[in-house]
Amino acid sequence: MTVVLLAALARAADDAPADTPVPADDGHAVRALVAAIPFHLATPTTWTMTASPRPVDRGVLLELRADPGLLVPRDAASPLLYVGETPAFPFNWDHVGGCAVVWVPGPVDLGSTEIWFGSDRLAERVDAAWGVAERRAARAVGVRPFPAADVAAALAPELSVASFDEIEALARKRVRACTSTPEDLLR
Repeated sequence: MTVVLLAALARAADDAPADTPVPADDGHAVRALVAAIPFHLATPTTWTMTASPRPVDRGVLLELRADPGLLVPRDAASPLLYVGETPAFPFNWDHVGGCAVVWVPGPVDLGSTEIWFGSDRLAERVDAAWGVAERRAARAVGVRPFPAADVAAALAPELSVASFDEIEALARKRVRACTSTPEDLLR
């Protein structure tokens, strides 16, 4: 299915203007929302996954199940995982089992926010206008937010921590528990 989907989206990309995002996902590549852990940082961290880095003191750590074919690490541009209009920061690339542990600045209303694989634009080139265009393109191909019951089952209470180091340690623990890719265990 991944090969057919990627071929169809590649054909669409060939027909699209260069400034139009073409999602790598038709709404089925992100298969499950396993955990959503909102957090507050006493010491802000710098969000670098956009064209304009900025300090953030809130975010959400997500554990997802996704199409492993879209989680293959590459030396070239690859589809970015988006949460709403924001590229997510990945802690791992489980191209065997499809576990993805990521974070985005928050707060995020997961009941109204889509999660999908967008175009292969480098995160450092994503500005607010591109994020809006990515979301519009995703909605046009059928990407929708997770059902309310799935969000409620995954949502944990907000954590208040001193620094992002604690969130990174929690993310690594979740990666170790869910990954099927041996390289993820080395990070």
